Amino acid sequence: MIWHKKFCSRACQAEFRYIQATDKGKKDCVICGITLVRRSGEQASGFRNRTTCSHECRMILFSQSKRFGSKVVNPYPMAFSRELKEMVRERDNYACQECGVIQTDRNHDVHHIDFNKQNCDPDNLVTLCRCCHARTVRSRRRQYWIDRYTKQEDF
Repeated sequence: MIWHKKFCSRACQAEFRYIQATDKGKKDCVICGITLVRRSGEQASGFRNRTTCSHECRMILFSQSKRFGSKVVNPYPMAFSRELKEMVRERDNYACQECGVIQTDRNHDVHHIDFNKQNCDPDNLVTLCRCCHARTVRSRRRQYWIDRYTKQEDF
């Protein structure tokens, strides 16, 4: 008689369990969208932590994420490449566009002015040192930073 506390009937409980059993062990790859199926003998915890379908997708995820294996909700597109970032740094004379610090042994970050990772237009990218980039990304004043860098480009 416990079923009546969570479900309206035994039929409702049976339908819920059927749906839960058939959907269990399936999810989509975060990179390509292919449906992942739990491998035979794979632990449930291992499947829950797996986010990609193949080694190739895992390497794409790794290249787009600072932390290996993290779940990337909105990964960077392939167009946001090392070559593009290096081109933006060169255009900005390897200097932070906020504080003016010159790049030394660690590369400066390349920041999306409109905070849209999919927009890889060079006019939407700006070179920032690690400290200034952290200030813009963690700020709740996104519109302030968008206006600041778009106005800077107009001059």
